[in-house]
Amino acid sequence: MKKDTMADVATDAMPTDASTNTTTKSKPGFSLKITKWFKYGDGAVRDHGWGCVYRNVQTVRAFNDLPHIDILTIVRRCRPLACSHEKTRPCDKTADAKRKSCLGMDASAVVNLIDLWIEPPDIKRYKLLPVENARAVLFCPDHVKLESFLRRAPRLSKLEDFDEVTCNKERWFELLRTATTVAKQPVVIDDKCMSFLFYGADADSALVVDPHQTNTAKGLSMLPLHTLFNKPWMALFYEPRSTDTAQVPVSPRPCSTRRSGSIRPPS
Repeated sequence: MKKDTMADVATDAMPTDASTNTTTKSKPGFSLKITKWFKYGDGAVRDHGWGCVYRNVQTVRAFNDLPHIDILTIVRRCRPLACSHEKTRPCDKTADAKRKSCLGMDASAVVNLIDLWIEPPDIKRYKLLPVENARAVLFCPDHVKLESFLRRAPRLSKLEDFDEVTCNKERWFELLRTATTVAKQPVVIDDKCMSFLFYGADADSALVVDPHQTNTAKGLSMLPLHTLFNKPWMALFYEPRSTDTAQVPVSPRPCSTRRSGSIRPPS
């Protein structure tokens, strides 16, 4: 039977054992304990508008007691050519000068913010986390054309960059739930505009670390639960304990959206 709402899907997938972690709202749910996270502006780096995925990588590394990587080191590894001779969008000259100075770029270079962006598959591509334990997943609901989503600027990720692509909402939520309850790892999610770090859910909300919040007190935030299902998300699952979320037992609904032969459907 088809679920009436995505809240029903989420609630059905949530553990019901009394010993399960609950949120401060005391609603059925699951969550990890995040004690340290990174946000825009940390380390005196002006990364507003482009650094959210970088900050999520730093938070995941801190969560796993991996050595800290400075955001500028990550930029130089992932985007060594993130400058051009022509401006593609207006920018504040003072902020631009400070940004170039931080990045070690020549003052005559023009930094295009969109060229500094990275997406979840880039975390694996540039080995920002141990790649043998990283999986890139793309969730695209049926009402959104996959090709149109991938063509959105900045057009970084291609279909072949993902280890799994699914339009199955139950599958998507089960991957998120299993990552946080079995692998016990947060998940980097990205809608091609903003990136968050998913670390749990309750009956109404997705619990996320929001790197865009410069107020530390607001870093642990919430999104309406339905936003996880009503639009596409790219995700990076990190599984240091070799937990294979690809083997989560589900009964996936075939995607009605056309997919290329390179897609590996959930099993």
